[in-house]
Amino acid sequence: MAQNQPAQPTPTNQAEAEPPKDKGPSFEDTEKWIQDHIGDSGFPAVARPANGAGLAFSYDDAPYVIKFDGCDVHLSIASHMHTADTTPINPKDDDSGDTSSSLSFTLPLGKVVDVWSMPLPVQDYVGQVAPGSGRDVPSVFIRLPDAGGVGTFSTVTTSTRMVTLPPVSNKRIEAGYLPMKVCNVLGGCQTMQGIPISYVRPGTDDAPPHMAKALKHLVQICKENPNSGPKDSF
Repeated sequence: MAQNQPAQPTPTNQAEAEPPKDKGPSFEDTEKWIQDHIGDSGFPAVARPANGAGLAFSYDDAPYVIKFDGCDVHLSIASHMHTADTTPINPKDDDSGDTSSSLSFTLPLGKVVDVWSMPLPVQDYVGQVAPGSGRDVPSVFIRLPDAGGVGTFSTVTTSTRMVTLPPVSNKRIEAGYLPMKVCNVLGGCQTMQGIPISYVRPGTDDAPPHMAKALKHLVQICKENPNSGPKDSF
């Protein structure tokens, strides 16, 4: 005769039927990790002696800076370059001068399309080419909607050698403002709208994948709950 088996408890809902999923580190922990490691990005200070034209230059240290205000991220980079003309024919021909540039973005993380790491051209949006480069460098790519309308940017450039353009403040990022040509290993290329965080510093080849993973984690959190990010005051 078959014995009666004890009744098994029946889950009242799907959440009780499945074990809780590990959603990874908290927003606060991920935010802190990103801020602690963003200094590995950007372009290192460098000095070049005079070349055949008699121009020497120095480029100041220029890491990216990142801040968070809930699910809004503020990303910026500033650079300064000094050029010294060592062989001017006369004072009027002296090409010595200083150029400073800054560029900042404000992006709603919940509307970012994706984040990944990959090699990208070294030309950044400040308009300075990484000193000593001329090659692709590891980067983090923040892809924005190609249709535009997500985020704003501000920029200012001052120079002692040319006409200084008026600053741009909180300009809406429209379609086609930030085109980047992205190529895969098979040789296929596609133009996408997005922002690269370049890494030209020695020993940072492994840094972009970690930064991309952390930023993508915040994007996923903010897509699921736009109000989940804590508000910082700065």
